[in-house]
Amino acid sequence: MANDGKAATLLRRRWIVYVFMYWTAAISIAFQRQLTIHEFVGFAFVPFVAIHLLQRWDQFKGLLKQLSKVKKILTAIYRKALNDLALVILTLGMLISGIWDWRLGHPTRVRWHAIFGVLLLIDLLVHAFRRRRKIIRNR
Repeated sequence: MANDGKAATLLRRRWIVYVFMYWTAAISIAFQRQLTIHEFVGFAFVPFVAIHLLQRWDQFKGLLKQLSKVKKILTAIYRKALNDLALVILTLGMLISGIWDWRLGHPTRVRWHAIFGVLLLIDLLVHAFRRRRKIIRNR
């Protein structure tokens, strides 16, 4: 019985992280024109991605080891590992390109922040869509 309570607590924490991760992404996108809000909420998004990955660190670490095994490319676990890796890369790309643009005082000629933003948005939507039943069920 004690394990049921612990499992429920872990699921609740994951649900909270999902909610904050998606809400901060949505708010940051909605307030692109209000730079201060966009920056503040964008910086709040990054820790939620980190927490999301840390909550599944053992699984993520094991999945990264599987990336070298071509035989497993089509498995769901392999796709999760790739998606988590893409989430990390795109989030870091957003963070670094956003800081770079802010430091320059204007966007670069190649709109890296916008490109990373679109790719991250697509990744988050696919991530949420594929896990929608699990996310809703685990509330």
